[in-house]
Amino acid sequence: MNVELTQHWKNNLEILDVAFQPIINIQTGKIYGVEALLRNFQDVGFRSIFSLFDTVYNEKLLYSFDLALREKAFKKYTQIQNYKDIKLFYNLDNRLISMENFSTGNTTKILKKFNIEKANICFEISERHEISGEYDLEKILQHYKSEDYSIAVDDFGVGYSGYKLLYDSTPDIIKIDRFFLQGLEKNRKKKLMVRNITHLAIELGIKVIAEGVETKEEYLTCKDIGCHLAQGYFIQKPTKNTKKIHQIYMNISDIINNNKRHDDKKVAKNDKKHIAISSLI
Repeated sequence: MNVELTQHWKNNLEILDVAFQPIINIQTGKIYGVEALLRNFQDVGFRSIFSLFDTVYNEKLLYSFDLALREKAFKKYTQIQNYKDIKLFYNLDNRLISMENFSTGNTTKILKKFNIEKANICFEISERHEISGEYDLEKILQHYKSEDYSIAVDDFGVGYSGYKLLYDSTPDIIKIDRFFLQGLEKNRKKKLMVRNITHLAIELGIKVIAEGVETKEEYLTCKDIGCHLAQGYFIQKPTKNTKKIHQIYMNISDIINNNKRHDDKKVAKNDKKHIAISSLI
């Protein structure tokens, strides 16, 4: 079933823009991927991204709108330097699968149009609409997994499915919610929970993104715990300028190297102390 976008929504799409926020290797500061984030929604009369998507859903245009937006995001992603070595994280609304015109193969057409490999795409899903029980996160997850796309679960730890989702569907990536990262280095309970989530994910072969990292202390604590990747204002705010996406974030790389030197000095100091004590025994 073909559901055409109205001229009103086509005009809105001309105004809407996409920003990208980098996701980096937490051990090196090298870029791993970018998350596409919708911008200029206020310019088309919406107070939030959620209210915009609720409106297109209520008008039964959600899937048609998403495909048009997907094409816009994918096209802009190809403007990033060395984009073929970078994953694009694209957010999906769980309600897509309930649209009458939802069908398979449309993403493949867009990828071919812009010469993008399937392996470069990671679809990101969250549990925002799961409380009603009407929109099954697992259905959309399984649909895109069956088409061999990478899947990331957003806001992990604050949703309704949590560990059950890991057991039933095993996504490729989980993004630990900002709630658990804020003040992590000073909060024993949060640190324990993030460590347990991360170590379980590693055992299951799932990559972990520390999402919403805003301080050096949060970054280094997540690194020490074993998270694979990091994203947040501490690294870079979302930018609409693709030239501002870097291959390596030298400020982060410098922090990692300085912290390593600091740790090495502590180890050397402790070794000397141990040798001195041993000589007295």
